[in-house]
Amino acid sequence: MKPWISPIPKKVHLIWIGERPCPDYFTKYFLKSFQKFMSDFEIIVWSNKDLTQKNFPLTWKYIQKAKRIHGIQLVNEDGNKMYDKDRNPLTHNKYAQITDLMRLEIVFRGGGFYFDTTFEILKPMYKLLNKNKKFIGCNEIPRFKNCYDLSNSFFGATKKNPILKRLLSKRYLDSIDFWSDQIAIETGPSYLRSGIYKNDNDKVLIFPSKYFYPFIEPFDSETKNPPYRKSSKNKCHSIKNKKRTKKLQNSKGYLTYPCKKYPKSYALKHWQLGKSWLIDEYYI
Repeated sequence: MKPWISPIPKKVHLIWIGERPCPDYFTKYFLKSFQKFMSDFEIIVWSNKDLTQKNFPLTWKYIQKAKRIHGIQLVNEDGNKMYDKDRNPLTHNKYAQITDLMRLEIVFRGGGFYFDTTFEILKPMYKLLNKNKKFIGCNEIPRFKNCYDLSNSFFGATKKNPILKRLLSKRYLDSIDFWSDQIAIETGPSYLRSGIYKNDNDKVLIFPSKYFYPFIEPFDSETKNPPYRKSSKNKCHSIKNKKRTKKLQNSKGYLTYPCKKYPKSYALKHWQLGKSWLIDEYYI
């Protein structure tokens, strides 16, 4: 292998926090794919025990604000209480939002590459990530310059990166509305994209969408295809049992592992296994 020329250190950061134990799809399958295809990288899994003020001095106050809202019933923009399809109260789930903040500070303070725990690595990553760039990302939607979002499921950055420094500034953090149910806008992909300015372009590398997101689902019931791309289903995950699939716990369906149906991709984001932040529909 060629020497490591990237200013981003060879570290992989993964996060699992919350009341539930780390899911079987990660511990049994996906973590092994990181260990197999990224064996040259230091792999760090951050958990509840690591969520301390010492580790997160910049975002600690905001993480505590999110924690205080966690579990409170959601209300819509008109102030009406929100319920799911079974008429159970919809409540704020702040774990996704807390990890949004954690990943920014983790990479800012130590450098490296962040991945969601719903990623499966499909092939070696050393050569792909070994670029002389200070910030690396990938977006589900092509034509990055025309997008207002940048997926925060995966990104890499140098220690003390200026893009992350902006996002972790008091001005940016104070602008977050933790009561909003639009987590993707407040702390997720829209928030990450807002930290990248035009004059950062020479320091930023955005990979083609298919490298990390070989498929994308419809945005909502009314929008079948997202901009610049056709939606499709995950070829390696199903709700019904099929031959040679692995049954997952907690009604997460069945997994074809390892996935070999995306030969042009380096990683596969299994969207169906996450989405704790998403509200498809609600009643008032």
